[in-house]
Amino acid sequence: MVLRFVRVLKAHVENGRVLLDEPIADGTEVRVVVDAAAAPTFDADLADVAARVVLRAEVPELREGSVEVVALARRAGQRTKIAVRSCSEDVDPVGAVLGEDGGRIMRVVKRLGDAEIDIVPWSDEPARFVCDALAPLVIERLVIDEDNHRMELFVPDEHVDSAPGEDGLRLQLAAELTGWKIDVYRLSRYRLRQ
Repeated sequence: MVLRFVRVLKAHVENGRVLLDEPIADGTEVRVVVDAAAAPTFDADLADVAARVVLRAEVPELREGSVEVVALARRAGQRTKIAVRSCSEDVDPVGAVLGEDGGRIMRVVKRLGDAEIDIVPWSDEPARFVCDALAPLVIERLVIDEDNHRMELFVPDEHVDSAPGEDGLRLQLAAELTGWKIDVYRLSRYRLRQ
């Protein structure tokens, strides 16, 4: 189904009806997936579902099952972080999502209206997964508190102010994506502990 809107709309789920949450420019073509059997979604999950549907449409390896989206954290219109893994030894999951010359991910960015999308290789090693989720941030030292599911990251002193990203979004999304509480400190603080 293709809908054309003549003005900018926003939406939410109300009384079982889905109304668009994200702004849509005049003349924008919108593809809608309608599933009468599905329960309505009432929160940010709607934005995550939209991202997964668009990714699946653009990345054949996701449809075929050779690549899997393991986790996704999103602020619609701003930034998305997606953790992917390969279900086949022959497929690079990050490369599959990016596509040749980044073509696939550029189409996803355009369709979702996000400023940036980060594709992160999923890892069952928590330290590696968190570091990859924060790339290209340089992490010099890492302390893991498994009891509290928290990580303390120590970065060069000159990078500590930029580590959280704009409005703390980089850290927030990395924490949501990985499921770990993340604190960033100056490397000099770590050295004082020693």
